[in-house]
Amino acid sequence: MKKNNHQFQFYFELDEENKSVPELLELENYTVFTKNNSFRNEKWLNTLPLFQTQEWNIANFALVGNAKSVQTFRKVLKDKKQGNIYSQGYWLEGKKGL
Repeated sequence: MKKNNHQFQFYFELDEENKSVPELLELENYTVFTKNNSFRNEKWLNTLPLFQTQEWNIANFALVGNAKSVQTFRKVLKDKKQGNIYSQGYWLEGKKGL
């Protein structure tokens, strides 16, 4: 993405012990949120800067992680933004083998 001069932004919802992982991976343009199920709250998601600007109206979005968080984030994106949404839920509490 950087090589092709594409804009990008990462949002992470991480446990306290994992908060430094994006920095250790030398990622740029990221925001880390404390893992407290915020990404399952549509009202809270709507307050993210991503939804406050027209700059991201037509974009490609990749969502991965907890299935319920991905599902909620995807719903908010579909209501507010245009573009492609790629999503994959990798885990769900109480389920094995997603």
